[in-house]
Amino acid sequence: MDSAPLPTGSRPEHRVRRRIYGLGFVDEFGPIYALYTILFVDNGITTAQISTVFLLWSVVAIVFEVPSGALADLVDRRKLVAFAFVLRGIGIAVWLVEPSYAGVIIGALLWSIHSSLASGAWEALIHDELTAADDEAGYPTVMARTHQFSNAGIALGTLVATAGVALGATIEHLGWLTVAIHLVSITLVLRLPDVRWVKHTDAPAATDTRESIDAIDAIGAIDAVGTTSLSSWVSTLRGGLRHARRSPVAMRLIILGALLEGLFVIDEYVPLLAADRGAATGIIPVFVLVVFVGLMIGDEYAARRPGVSARATGVALMIGAALIAVAVIVTPLWPLLLIGVGYATLEVTWIIGDARFQQQLPRRTRATVTSVRAFGSGIVSVAAFALLTVTSIDDTAPIAGLVVMAGALFLAGALATRWIPRSTP
Repeated sequence: MDSAPLPTGSRPEHRVRRRIYGLGFVDEFGPIYALYTILFVDNGITTAQISTVFLLWSVVAIVFEVPSGALADLVDRRKLVAFAFVLRGIGIAVWLVEPSYAGVIIGALLWSIHSSLASGAWEALIHDELTAADDEAGYPTVMARTHQFSNAGIALGTLVATAGVALGATIEHLGWLTVAIHLVSITLVLRLPDVRWVKHTDAPAATDTRESIDAIDAIGAIDAVGTTSLSSWVSTLRGGLRHARRSPVAMRLIILGALLEGLFVIDEYVPLLAADRGAATGIIPVFVLVVFVGLMIGDEYAARRPGVSARATGVALMIGAALIAVAVIVTPLWPLLLIGVGYATLEVTWIIGDARFQQQLPRRTRATVTSVRAFGSGIVSVAAFALLTVTSIDDTAPIAGLVVMAGALFLAGALATRWIPRSTP
């Protein structure tokens, strides 16, 4: 006799999705994220110095990016991502204890190592978790929802920052709260199922997803194949680089993804743009919040329309880039809200491009190839922050550099209309 179907909320793939969404939310819930540039300024760090910090941040991430991606194809990705969270938490604590220029640099370097360890590993971990739950086709929707929960976490953190400042909390108080929340993120990622076996076999996932996920959750049920020797690391690294080089579709998506991810820098300067236009400290988080609301709207669209065409996606990004340019150029305060609209279109393009990209990758070197894309985004970020550093005048936001960034986003939209392939089953 066939067993009764599981209730929707009890299905294994839904349990995995809920775990991922919860982690995405908690990890990005940081009240200090909307105000750390103000923390720097309040402690005598100039706008030009802030840009150099962001520049070093990107350089260090580039150095560690691809090697850490190859490592993520060999070890337990959950532990690697958890260690990355530890480093970021320590980095923020350094900012709070020693908010000098040297302290800001040290904290940023720790955060950049966090970024290189987590990038590639995070996408590959989610893909393997879904594959183990026989839910691989849901990757585009799950990533869009995960980004949505992450952005909701940032938005709520921004609201907490706004309310905290209004009630008399200092930026330092908000910073220590953010450090404490990292303990929750570390706990949640370590509670995800161990699915290292997925990348070591080309066999399809079990048809009975209840049996599959129950087996995954059982301690000791997974036989983690593979080693972490130097030779295996080198072999994995070479295999990933070879795929990136020989697949034309993957290479185009690597270039496009590098442009999109590397240009997610304009929001870093929203607090400075708002301050330049006379916004009070308690109001600045509102403009940061609008950016993340835009991201969540973009995530919602991508989750509902994972099969959207490349042409529609690219044209929307070009319009969004034009709106960002307008928001940067004009002098009144409230047009800064247009940056949220532009970021919504950027988020849709990023989610759709990443989903089509992951469809092109082999399981064994997924994190490595994804890290190649992140390496490219690091190069773009370095160029962007170098330009923003050069165009910084005194303690004002680098308007000319931000306009160039908007133009680069317009170019990425034009490329997206041609380079994003159709979704495959």
